[in-house]
Amino acid sequence: MRVFEKKERCSGCTACMNACSVGAISMILDEEGFLYPEIDEEKCVHCGLCRKICPFHESYDRSGRFEIPFVYAVKHTDGNVREASTSGGMFTALSDFVLTKKGVVYGAAFTKPDFKVCHIRAESADERDRMRGSKYVQSEIGMAFPKIKSDLKKGKNVLFTGTPCQVAGLKAFLGDTYYEKLILCELSCLGTPSPLIWREYATFLQRKRGKKLSEFKFREKDLGWHNKLSKAYFEDGTNEFNTALLQSFNALFFQFVTLRPSCHHCPYASIERGADFTIADFWGIEKYKPEFADDKGVSLVLVNTPKAISIIEQIKQQLILQPSSIEECIGRQRHFKKSSESSPRRDAFWNDFYDKGIEFVLEKYAYPIFAADLRNL
Repeated sequence: MRVFEKKERCSGCTACMNACSVGAISMILDEEGFLYPEIDEEKCVHCGLCRKICPFHESYDRSGRFEIPFVYAVKHTDGNVREASTSGGMFTALSDFVLTKKGVVYGAAFTKPDFKVCHIRAESADERDRMRGSKYVQSEIGMAFPKIKSDLKKGKNVLFTGTPCQVAGLKAFLGDTYYEKLILCELSCLGTPSPLIWREYATFLQRKRGKKLSEFKFREKDLGWHNKLSKAYFEDGTNEFNTALLQSFNALFFQFVTLRPSCHHCPYASIERGADFTIADFWGIEKYKPEFADDKGVSLVLVNTPKAISIIEQIKQQLILQPSSIEECIGRQRHFKKSSESSPRRDAFWNDFYDKGIEFVLEKYAYPIFAADLRNL
């Protein structure tokens, strides 16, 4: 028995694993570094729950959501927050709202010293700050879902941030029970790159430079928000910014050669969202609201539920809000219309990676695109 029929139909959300009452499902790495559920036949009682609970289908439940969301361009009032954020600081405002209520926040962060991207639990601003910033790697959910359920049963306010498929997985795991204190915030998503390629890249970067990483930012604003540039910080106190090697991982991401197969068949690539909030970079804001645009970062926020409307009212003192519309934001947000198309070079990329390694594929697939303007990707 298998939970999914083919890899294109599994996002690795872990709902099936965490819901299995007999612990018969484990998440196992495949050859591309993605986690997939595998069933231990000796433990399995053939109840079929794992297949039933899987949220990865076209009829994904969007009940209780506005048919057309309210749209805002958002900037945090605190300049330091915006500087530390990938875009306009909306995540910090939401998480501060929860933390001030003695609640908990779940989101993706680097683990040390291996720089794996995993979902962690935060009860303080310092812990929360590890979740700031884009991470172009699929995060490991692990046992976050049962912990969230436990927190909710204790009456805690909980904010969960993740990709749309991770939000769908959490909703499937929790079932029909409505949790008033649960806030779901999905990140706009072009797709999730391979953790294996990220690990190989990070190892190669450290070997090439002869020193260990202390921090890595996939998006740094040193040259402005519009420049999608990475920055590496090393344990010896030095850093590296805006070099070809530093931009090469992002270059692979934007070519869609390292994405999970399900990302090219995503049922959540729609303007009808599944979370309370959807947050993204508001690319193109300068075209529609030039007076609001600057190069310090602007968040695009879709308010999808009545609960989200109520929260906006409670945190609006921390935000500069500019009403917008679907028409103004959808042009540069391709994932609101359709899944990311698989690259015709995807199979060749993986064959080259296994035959010749990370340095070869970086040189062959990443470096040539620096002749193009990354800001338009």
